Amino acid sequence: MGVVEKAKQFAIEAHGTQKYGRQPYAYHLQTVANVLGEFGYHDDSLQSAAWLHDVLEDTSLTYEDLIRAGFPVIVATYVQCVTADGGPSRKERNRLACSRIRKSVEATVLKLADRIANVRECVANKDPRLRMYRSEYAAFRTALMTGDPGARKMWRELDELLEWD
Repeated sequence: MGVVEKAKQFAIEAHGTQKYGRQPYAYHLQTVANVLGEFGYHDDSLQSAAWLHDVLEDTSLTYEDLIRAGFPVIVATYVQCVTADGGPSRKERNRLACSRIRKSVEATVLKLADRIANVRECVANKDPRLRMYRSEYAAFRTALMTGDPGARKMWRELDELLEWD
């Protein structure tokens, strides 16, 4: 079994009965992996991290659990970078996560794929969380802007989805 398939199975088991809206959580994880692919990111490390990106934030698993499970350090590190933790408010958690994310173009791309997946879902379903994403977008964009060509395309999509001027 390849690392991406292993990550998929591991994440589905780890998230158990959690839901993404009305869908099984795997729906969101698959969507993030698909977004990466849309923008040309097919490498096994990023695709694996797409499946695993919420396990540290939304389950009791740790970075060490990912390593013990046999995932490459780079995959576990991408997941750790995008994990929002450590602050009492969403704004503080995001600030702390962004300070980790911006150290790696790959972690930034992973976070962008996650945000695109979330915002697309909000737009499609007229979800009120879209206001939250719009309100925090300026800080998010300032903190994570990168010159990576693929990431630039991702930023353009978020700009359009969030009606950024």
